[in-house]
Amino acid sequence: METDRAGTSIGANRLIRLQQMVVTSKVRLSITGSDACIALSDFGLFQEPTHLVAPEIGRDRNGMVSISTIAPVGSIRYTIDGTTPELTSPVYNGPFSLTMGGTVKARSFEADNQASEVVTQNLGLSKAGWKVLPQSPAEAGSSASADAGKNAIDENPGTLWNTLGKDSAATGQFPLNLSIDMGKPQTIKHLPICRGRIKRRKASPTVIFSIPAAMA
Repeated sequence: METDRAGTSIGANRLIRLQQMVVTSKVRLSITGSDACIALSDFGLFQEPTHLVAPEIGRDRNGMVSISTIAPVGSIRYTIDGTTPELTSPVYNGPFSLTMGGTVKARSFEADNQASEVVTQNLGLSKAGWKVLPQSPAEAGSSASADAGKNAIDENPGTLWNTLGKDSAATGQFPLNLSIDMGKPQTIKHLPICRGRIKRRKASPTVIFSIPAAMA
């Protein structure tokens, strides 16, 4: 197993935490670069005490759900039927598909049956096949327009759709429309959009989000 991490400095010591428990009979330390000459007085390996941390649940645009922890744990168990994960629940071994949405609950466990808090994630329809549509014929031929709004449907909470251009002082023209082609007709129960007004085109799998200027 290879790891490339900056680690944490405590005085002159650099600590590197692995993402998971490792069983091995050999290790290799490779120093690939340095701003100064290398002076290494000691190299050691330590077994960390148990850190029972709650899992983190995420899903990509294709509807694949992933569950992870920031520190190694004995196992992660999960449910998709709304029940609380227990030792009899399925063990998370890798991403699984949940394209139609649902409620995912996950919990970390250790060998002595210690359990973390339960983490819950409510997921809607996956955005596989979704694409943002241009708002005018002029936008259809624009390469910049092809990327407009994609952050709104990438399932990444760390990105966002905004209307700021190169001139950060510029203001957008309202109403602002984000048209999304969902690829096929789908039944929508609700749309989790804050402070927005929603209109739906008839006989079209396209949803238009209209943001009033007073609410933007």
